[in-house]
Amino acid sequence: QAWLRVCGCSYEVENARDGQMAWSTQLPVMRDGAQAFEQRELYAHLRSLGIDADAALSPDQRAESAAWEALIEERLGLSMLHT
Repeated sequence: QAWLRVCGCSYEVENARDGQMAWSTQLPVMRDGAQAFEQRELYAHLRSLGIDADAALSPDQRAESAAWEALIEERLGLSMLHT
C-alpha cells in the first residue's frame, strides 16, 4: 500500500478470505481491473504503465533499494505469513 501511495495511485483494500484470490500463494494480491498480480508482478505492471516510485533514483540507489527489499522479504517474509 505504501508503494501505491508514493506513486499517487488510488486503491481499495479487499478481504482476501472471500476466495477470489485463492490461486495466489502470496499476499498481498492486487488487481488492476480484471488482472490480478502478486507483489513483484504488480510493480512490473505499474512500471510498464509509467508509474514508478523509484523513477528519481540513480542506478546505485535502485540497487540499494532492491537489496533492502530482498533483505526485508527474506527476514520478515515468514513472520508475515503468521499475522
